[in-house]
Amino acid sequence: MIYSSQKRYGLIILSALCLCLLSSTGIISAQESIGSGMPKEGVDAQMQTTSRMERLIASHTLGTSIGYHLGRDEKIIWDENVSVDVSGIGRGERRPHNNVTGIYLLDGAQLTIGGDLRLRLSNARPPVDGATPGTDVAHYYMSGIYAGYGGQIRGRTHGTTQFLLRGNLDMEVTGVGLQANKDSIITVGGGRIVTQALTSSDTYALLAEEGTVSMNVTETNALQDAKAVHIIGNLGVLNKNYGIDPNPNRRTSLIALSLPTADSTLTGGILNEFEENGSNPQGSGVDLRLSNHACWRNKWLGAPREKAARPNAASYLYTGSKIRNLCGAASREMQASIIQEESLPITINNFSGHVRVIYTCKADGCIMGGGIIIRHAARNSSITLFLDTQGYEPADIAARKDTLLHALAGKLHDANASISAHHLTVYVEMSSLA
Repeated sequence: MIYSSQKRYGLIILSALCLCLLSSTGIISAQESIGSGMPKEGVDAQMQTTSRMERLIASHTLGTSIGYHLGRDEKIIWDENVSVDVSGIGRGERRPHNNVTGIYLLDGAQLTIGGDLRLRLSNARPPVDGATPGTDVAHYYMSGIYAGYGGQIRGRTHGTTQFLLRGNLDMEVTGVGLQANKDSIITVGGGRIVTQALTSSDTYALLAEEGTVSMNVTETNALQDAKAVHIIGNLGVLNKNYGIDPNPNRRTSLIALSLPTADSTLTGGILNEFEENGSNPQGSGVDLRLSNHACWRNKWLGAPREKAARPNAASYLYTGSKIRNLCGAASREMQASIIQEESLPITINNFSGHVRVIYTCKADGCIMGGGIIIRHAARNSSITLFLDTQGYEPADIAARKDTLLHALAGKLHDANASISAHHLTVYVEMSSLA
């Protein structure tokens, strides 16, 4: 039996929510010639497959290991499928922060892959610091794909550093999956990213730091073009306003991610240092689209981000997932699910569409999981707060029905206290998902 109640909440709309769709202006086209890149650190070969040519890139060392390195505003197109296999040791005896990265793009370089990309990156001892002490900089030395140092940097002027993948992505990494740093753009379609939950330092599946990472976001967002996405790893929007080469904070740090199919999943937390600190002049953040029964399991994976060497360092630390724009399904029948697995709240600046948030409870009836804070909601949107009663006797649930539904409704926080606007419909339900 499903117990439910319905409440009406109104939230003032300050700005309409739409998933930010990213253009790839400046990316080289397939018609342009393929130039020669910088020397590659690793082995680069080609082999004939049944479907198309496949480019193989491999680098295996006992220290620094980079599969492919491109820079100096060079532009390269690979029309074939690409396989990258890299291993190294990030924390060596003589050097504590060796760079172990699959594809490394700097100084306005642009790489386009027309086929699929398979990338494996292993690191026997991941770094715990960098050119400066502290685990907060360790992520610079371990990425599946790193793009950075575009624009004006150290007295030089470059174009935007860019990576574009037209096919599917299959990535398993020790470190960060996709990392876009200053004046850089990484654009990929559907696929899979699996990161390891390190205990030595924080790490991310998608990371933006005065750059943009876009995954499975198209100009039309048409369902017929939808691709499944599977991500295990945190999402991070970091504010590098300190240390070596601090960012000038002239552009938005953005992650745009779409999970558009029933088999699309995201497992991880979302850190936005700009929102945590309370200073976000460029509107940096994460735009997340959840639809058609996709699922986000919200919990931080691995080591938390530690304090960096900057004023008010504690104000940048993770206090719960924070989302700039959350766009749910077009109808309640197709709503996606958020499984709330940590005690910290989820904060959503702009909410639209239809989403279900799933909670569980302890034997004493205490509902586990942090609240949901919605600051602004679009008209005709809804959120379903759902309690999974799996494992409990129906008689016990029936006896506690009113108490549990009331406690469940209390998980939603109307940040603007604007109940009269009637923009958001709230459903409160409980049943067993077994």
